[in-house]
Amino acid sequence: MDKFRITASERRSKATDDWLDNFRDASWKEFRRFVRSWVLPGPYLPGTQEKYPQFYEFLKMADEMEAKGIPPWKCPGLVNELREAMALGINALDTFSIIGAKLPPNDEGGRGTSVPWSMLAPMYYMEWAKGDGGYLTITGRPRSGKTNIACLMGEHWNTVWPNSQILTNIPLDGKCAFVRPVSRMSELLRGVADALENERRWLWELDEGGLVWLRADAMKTSSKGLERFARIVPKLGGSFAYIEQRIEGVPSVIQDFAQSHIYTDQVGFCYADLPAYRTSIRSIPRAKVFRYRTGETGYFEVDLNLDQFLSALPERGRKTQAQRINSFLDLVGKRKAQGHDPTSGKFLKKEPIKESS
Repeated sequence: MDKFRITASERRSKATDDWLDNFRDASWKEFRRFVRSWVLPGPYLPGTQEKYPQFYEFLKMADEMEAKGIPPWKCPGLVNELREAMALGINALDTFSIIGAKLPPNDEGGRGTSVPWSMLAPMYYMEWAKGDGGYLTITGRPRSGKTNIACLMGEHWNTVWPNSQILTNIPLDGKCAFVRPVSRMSELLRGVADALENERRWLWELDEGGLVWLRADAMKTSSKGLERFARIVPKLGGSFAYIEQRIEGVPSVIQDFAQSHIYTDQVGFCYADLPAYRTSIRSIPRAKVFRYRTGETGYFEVDLNLDQFLSALPERGRKTQAQRINSFLDLVGKRKAQGHDPTSGKFLKKEPIKESS
């Protein structure tokens, strides 16, 4: 039992020390948690007449600075005062008390220690897409920040692979140079062909993926076609991020292929299971470049026969993949423009365009 107490207190002390080392990312909420756990509340050290900064002085300062919009790290000398308070607090209590009373400031709601979003490099978040591409799922409760995380991942994607392209049905709030909005399968395939032609990486972020798959399930051929297309995304030089509320709503083929998963249960906090590291992430900011319209649902329609597309994709002649995709889309466009007999399926003759008098 004593060994457990020492190990547990050491773990909590180390987590708090790590928080102090990354004080630039600290919030006033975390600061107050530190004060409640580690700062002695009396004006004197126990058993002495030596004066000590009062517990309430720190809390009062937190209220004043937060009201002025000044973050903790901009208060001169504050981090060193906290280090001193931590050392005094450890010496004043036994290991059992430390286990029960001392919580690391980055222990978000009892979920365990976490790291701030800004502490991790963009390549950490993109580890799942290295090489030939990969799959990512983002799930979580409604209104818990899933779409915002997808936008932040898109910003990191552009940082790691500049001049690449993101194809998404996320409703944008203003233009974003590296994002190409797509609401139909034909638009997605045009974007894929453009990326292939220009030898660029591409990422497909499908928001509200469950709704898309449910609509496709109404037509079994569309559902199977979507799954078959999802399988070959890396072969076309791309990666796929699937955003959905329930993990059960993620198609089995995506669950099987996804190397990485992110789960959110409240705004600003998530659990990340990524190849480089498994951790909890806090202080998730709002996306600044890849911005989206809050409260709107992404729409995506499968407007062509994906089985026909996949049969047209294998190499024939000397056409590149981009040329084969564009040729297929051009043919589909012509067929839609030209009417056909619903009984025989034969195309009708085009009516001559009459000039208006």
